[in-house]
Amino acid sequence: MDECWSNLGVSVSHMASPSSPPLLKKLVTFFLSSTLFLATANSEPQRRRFKSIISFGNSIADTGNLLGLSDPNDLPHVAFPPYGETFFNHSTGRFSNGRLIIDFIGTVSTVSCHYFINSLNE
Repeated sequence: MDECWSNLGVSVSHMASPSSPPLLKKLVTFFLSSTLFLATANSEPQRRRFKSIISFGNSIADTGNLLGLSDPNDLPHVAFPPYGETFFNHSTGRFSNGRLIIDFIGTVSTVSCHYFINSLNE
């Protein structure tokens, strides 16, 4: 057998010794067990509690809130239908027909919604 390897130009002294399979098994076992340990140790996600969501207005998140800024005797056209007909059937003063993405994020999170115009900087 050594003769076959030497004909191929492979030195037999660099071949694995008979004691290497148990060492290989130990290394594989160590690697798998450490991987399993790290996977289970990090499986519990850490949740952070946020107090507020701040959305700097762009055309997707801020469609205006003219009702809070307007004179009650001279309301803008966004205070009347069809604006807000899909927002719980009442007008919101926004130039949109319903809730925005930031409204949905605030609804599914535990953050209470405070709008800027009525905010007390809480």
